[in-house]
Amino acid sequence: KYAFDNVEDLTMELDTLESTIRNRDLSSGTLVNTAQRSKFDIFFVIDASTSVGNENFIKSLNFVTTFIDRVSDINGPVRFGVITFGSYPIIITDIKEHLTPKAVIERIKLVEYREYHNNTGRRTGLALEIVHSSINQTLNLQAARGQPIPKQVIIVITAGQYNGAPTPFIVSYKIFKLLSHLPAQLDIFAIGIGELLKSYLETLVPMPLKAAKGHQYVFYLPSYHHLEKAQEQTSKNETVPALPAFDCGVRGNVIQRPISRIFGGIKSKEYEWPWQVVIDMQNRDFCGGSIISRHWILSAAHCFNDTIGEITNFTVSAGSIRRREGLQRLAVEEVIIHEDFSSPSEMNNDIALLKTKDPFIFSPHVRPVCLPCTKKSAEILSSVAGTWDEVCQYEDALLTGRGGRMQKIISGYVSGWGYYNKKGKILSHNLYHAQVDVQHHLTCGSPHPLTETMFCAKGVETDSCKGDSGGPFVMERNRKWIQVGIVSFGRTPDCGVNFMGFYSRVPKLMSWIKERVTDLEYE
Repeated sequence: KYAFDNVEDLTMELDTLESTIRNRDLSSGTLVNTAQRSKFDIFFVIDASTSVGNENFIKSLNFVTTFIDRVSDINGPVRFGVITFGSYPIIITDIKEHLTPKAVIERIKLVEYREYHNNTGRRTGLALEIVHSSINQTLNLQAARGQPIPKQVIIVITAGQYNGAPTPFIVSYKIFKLLSHLPAQLDIFAIGIGELLKSYLETLVPMPLKAAKGHQYVFYLPSYHHLEKAQEQTSKNETVPALPAFDCGVRGNVIQRPISRIFGGIKSKEYEWPWQVVIDMQNRDFCGGSIISRHWILSAAHCFNDTIGEITNFTVSAGSIRRREGLQRLAVEEVIIHEDFSSPSEMNNDIALLKTKDPFIFSPHVRPVCLPCTKKSAEILSSVAGTWDEVCQYEDALLTGRGGRMQKIISGYVSGWGYYNKKGKILSHNLYHAQVDVQHHLTCGSPHPLTETMFCAKGVETDSCKGDSGGPFVMERNRKWIQVGIVSFGRTPDCGVNFMGFYSRVPKLMSWIKERVTDLEYE
């Protein structure tokens, strides 16, 4: 009768929310004062009706305090509003109090369920009216000050249908309308527990909000035990949150479907390519790249060939399929271009590394891709024993057919935000991906000399295009994704003409990476 959601899905969204908050706290090279960093208002709206019971009510409060504790080491960017409700709502903390996370937790510890002993009602709408009023006051105050609006996050936890006016979905829609001009500044999550109608739960999140974003906003769990379990999987150290270990090459919880054919490709889904980044160079064309470790991005040298001295303006965005909505946005500390890169005459050794000032915080939205010729790739591919060079040659043959010099069919995927008009005039705001096949080197027809550090690939009426440069060419092996190429150039200036793309051959360039990136295990 009831199709419950996976606890892991809720865990993913909690991780994403935390990583977004932490990214707001991470300075991109300059110190930001506390007032400037007040970027989030988080409201917890908690069902305390008599049908919930004391034990389950305590589990709800534990869920809230555990999340607040996870970000308690951050000063400034988050305000918490906690509201419980039964026949009437009770404000536990108000965002206007500007309490520290630890003070909010102490306030919650004083709450006793017996205060709600006669709460036979479940006035969800009244509790949401308090949130609506608070957000409206914040909007007016920030507008009067000429300051940006903090992101508003609402998390509703309920165990049944509402009763009594106002209707919850009408109030949640009123909240949405308040911020309809700033849709990126609002998230509403509804967590339903037990035998309530999922259709009711869905109404708590306005349809336009769900349609505009790739998040899962509604979670239907069988019991309060499962609510606790979502936090247990992501609990952090109280004072110094540990950076969780995330394996390379693992996609998030995406719905598996046929992956169609950047130019001629299809829109990607959230979690599909969590290593994909966009590199913004301000007044220049942007480029793509891939996360290979907490501080390092792999990209193409030609993107940065004439940018020496300008890297203070470079930023790397990760964690979203929309180009301008990265969950993590980090400043670039260093750009390393291959010393033997030859452009534009040859495009040989078209590879670059970017080091970020702050580390990426890995989550289901942000993960590294695996690289060949590493300890991890040897495990994935069950590589032969031998020296590092011998293993690398073996993996190159498996993954690129020695750059298309072997008679074998090898398919992979390329992703990016590049132009999708044949003349390169219409820029994509959504991440796209395409399937392409490695071609025999004699059929490439390259406009540049085809060297040992290149290979060519094409799909059926698909191609990478301007703006995809630096992005990853990846392939799946044993449920892990390995990057074997970097988008370099096309056969012609026009996208889609002859449908042939050229890629830097990562296995052949791994010795160069190995000398510079020291936080990967190579053997």
